[in-house]
Amino acid sequence: MEKLPIIVCGEVIECDGKREEIVFEYENGVKVKLPRLTDDDISKVLKSRLKTGLSECSIDEISEVFHTVGLEWQSEECATRERAIELCSKITGYPRNLILHDYLFLSSFFLQRSELYDQLDADLGDYNVLEEWVTNENCLLHAQPQGIVTSILVGNIPVVSVFGVFRSLVVKNNTVCKIPKRDPAGAIMFGLELIKKYPNHPITKSLTIAYWNRDSKEEKEIINGSDVMCLWGGDKAITQLKTRIPAGVKTLEFGPKRSLSIIDLYERYTEDSINDIAYRVAKDFSMYNQEACFSPQEIYIRASDSDFKDFIDNLREAMDFMIQKYPKNEIPIDNAAHVLITRKEELFEGNNIISTDNHGWTMIFSDKKPLNHPLSRTIYIHRVESFDNIASFVDKFSQTVTIYPWKMQEKYRDVLTLNGVDRIVAIGFSGTPRTGFTHDSIKPFSEMVRWVSVEKDIDIRGKYLNIDKKEYLKRIKTMNSKIK
Repeated sequence: MEKLPIIVCGEVIECDGKREEIVFEYENGVKVKLPRLTDDDISKVLKSRLKTGLSECSIDEISEVFHTVGLEWQSEECATRERAIELCSKITGYPRNLILHDYLFLSSFFLQRSELYDQLDADLGDYNVLEEWVTNENCLLHAQPQGIVTSILVGNIPVVSVFGVFRSLVVKNNTVCKIPKRDPAGAIMFGLELIKKYPNHPITKSLTIAYWNRDSKEEKEIINGSDVMCLWGGDKAITQLKTRIPAGVKTLEFGPKRSLSIIDLYERYTEDSINDIAYRVAKDFSMYNQEACFSPQEIYIRASDSDFKDFIDNLREAMDFMIQKYPKNEIPIDNAAHVLITRKEELFEGNNIISTDNHGWTMIFSDKKPLNHPLSRTIYIHRVESFDNIASFVDKFSQTVTIYPWKMQEKYRDVLTLNGVDRIVAIGFSGTPRTGFTHDSIKPFSEMVRWVSVEKDIDIRGKYLNIDKKEYLKRIKTMNSKIK
């Protein structure tokens, strides 16, 4: 039995038998238990709203905290990082090197303090709005914390849990995270590292990470006491959650989304070999076994007969390589069965299939969109004569389109985004967001703050007000005043 603590306003609460506990049981026999939140815990969280001192901390200070923890998570000697990797791999089946890749990517982001400032600038316009009242035309503008931001996290991507902790803390909110059953350790282990390095800092005092059951008393109290709810997950989970969120609580939805690739080999750059293109495509389709919203599920490809054959041959090679580099390990029985059943269904429909002998990876050649995509490194390949009908490839649930060659984005970015796409990237970069990106059409930092303003007195006329204070007062006191 694996044991995990929970964190309540920076206090670590262990499984010590003194309170009721929650147990997660997994198909592979792994069991995890952790303490259950009490009424006193929830009361403490709600009473701490904007009272921990975090709103008075500077971005310089906050960035230094994450820099320090990021430095620790770069080390192989970091016990919390290793524990997060170990338990995540046991439960999800993701290979250790994939999870490590995620954590090193995130910790390297924390190490570059300038990157944090750049992210805030890109999202908020100017990070200084978090620190002070900034002139905005005839007003003073300030971005203040919303209060309590509660994130319902998901475990399909290891890095998401940690990033969910970071996002609301960096803009000075009290942060409550519900850990996912799929990856219960990531957020908690990161929180423990924060507490280890900064046990009495406002950041740690503002952090709560725990689990509660759906429709429970704890859930109701936490949701009703929150200022913002960040919902991560699939259609069913988000739809159910939204029915339990009252008016006045802002809701940010991250999911459910799906992604695809668009490739035109007729326009291939001379310096790019088909082998290079295939490997970039294979990386996008292999990461997280397609369980991430940004993982493509389909390819729309335009190519000559010879280039198409060459591409498929190279894609087979690349998918085999990725299965060695990022092994699937154990996956739930239902997932494996879904892949095998989908193969039989598509063969019955008369579609060609190329695949591994087991459920490793699958290519399905079809002129129809999949109705029930099995994920698990399954690629639906649609060969097209042109992209005249490109709008039909996407809808409001389309998150990311990976595109090749890159110059195509200039021609198609408007039609793709007007028809639902949130994000367009180069092939091979679906899982590597660049500074300034939007997340499901949201600028998250901007939504996690309150935009407040002070409007200047009439003494400051600005560009458009053409009367002085005396004239203004005269008009107020005149019955038939006319504004000129």
